[in-house]
Amino acid sequence: MAALRSTMRWTMAVFYLLAGIGHFVIPGKLLLIVPDWVPFPREVILATGACELAGAVALLTVRLRWIAGVMLALYALCVW
Repeated sequence: MAALRSTMRWTMAVFYLLAGIGHFVIPGKLLLIVPDWVPFPREVILATGACELAGAVALLTVRLRWIAGVMLALYALCVW
C-alpha cells in the first residue's frame, strides 16, 4: 500500500510540475480559457503556475505532504 501511495504522490507531483511549467511556457494558450470576469488574467495564470510548482515540490516533502494534498485539492476545485 505504501508503494501505491508513493507512486501516486510522484505521479501527481510530475503532473503538477508539468502543468506549472506550462503556465510559464505557453501562457497565451491558457489565456484562451480564462473567463472574461477574471481580473489580470496573465498574472493569474503565472500565479497559478507558481502554485502548481510549489505544490509539486511540497508533495515530495515529508513535512508538507499532507497540506500540499489539501491545498492542491482545493486549488483543483477552484479552477474547475
